[in-house]
Amino acid sequence: MFQQRTNEAVDRHLAQLVDVSKVYDLAAGWDEVDPAPGSNALRSRYFLQSARTAKYCLLGELRRTRSSCGIDLTPVGFGVSVHEAYELVINATGPIAFTMGRFRYYLTYQGTYHNDARTTPSEQARRRPHPDLDRDY
Repeated sequence: MFQQRTNEAVDRHLAQLVDVSKVYDLAAGWDEVDPAPGSNALRSRYFLQSARTAKYCLLGELRRTRSSCGIDLTPVGFGVSVHEAYELVINATGPIAFTMGRFRYYLTYQGTYHNDARTTPSEQARRRPHPDLDRDY
């Protein structure tokens, strides 16, 4: 439990190293680049949220999926290294996408907001949807 909380604290710190206060809301996620035919492709997707929170979520996904992404089996020059992946996410000030091993990770303006009873009016007021994208809110 201590290790998990420590990792989360480090992810939170890394997510706010670069100012993203003026960045529109982002969704974070990852998916399998080349799933086997007939298999259920592995993937994860978050709802649109503040850029800092989306970066935090993607840093957590990098940490959790690193052992299963197969980066050690990937030929040199295909995709990014673990260090490069962290640098991309930490320095992101908008949408990004990259491949590490057999997974593609991304931050995107595309998506929907999670509208449930727990979403407070103040959280809804803090939303920064991208003005050029048509979304279902």
